[in-house]
Amino acid sequence: MRRLLGVVTRGSLTEGLEMKLAEDCSIEDIKAGKFVVIEGDKLRFFSLITDLRLDATTPAVLQNPPDVSDDLVREVLSGTATYATVTLKPMLTTERDETERGEGRGARDGADEDKMPERREPQPVKTVPPHFSPVYEATSADVLAFSAARKWNRKGVSFTSAHLWTWILPFAWTYIGSLRGATGFSAKRAPAKLS
Repeated sequence: MRRLLGVVTRGSLTEGLEMKLAEDCSIEDIKAGKFVVIEGDKLRFFSLITDLRLDATTPAVLQNPPDVSDDLVREVLSGTATYATVTLKPMLTTERDETERGEGRGARDGADEDKMPERREPQPVKTVPPHFSPVYEATSADVLAFSAARKWNRKGVSFTSAHLWTWILPFAWTYIGSLRGATGFSAKRAPAKLS
């Protein structure tokens, strides 16, 4: 079963998207470098979590934080006056099936991950999903759907999606390494063999 993490609230193609974290998700369970799937109206966006941020609806809440021992006040403020946002970087996109489009947003919530419908070829991201598109934790079926070795042809150069992963995964590992402040952390990309 797919886990709903939140909804897209704002963003741009170049700077990434912001997701408001669902109330039942803990910010501590969300990790940078994790893959997620955004279900747009027409497209599915395979994305990477790149940043996490704590926000508040008003600065006054942050100027007078509740007492550490006052769990009730912290619970009341959490999710209403204070909330978490997650920055997402869309990496690939595919068209949704006709049956999924007809069911509307959120219809895949709770869908069996082993019975995923066939997907069209993954493409580079050239648009953004609409406001309030649901964001789900990527399942193994989602990863397979986006990473199956298929032939692509971009600007006259033919390559497989496996080659594309040699570009995406090092970005993810390098980004994670920069977050951790690791010294000597490197993710060297093996040169892709174009066929």
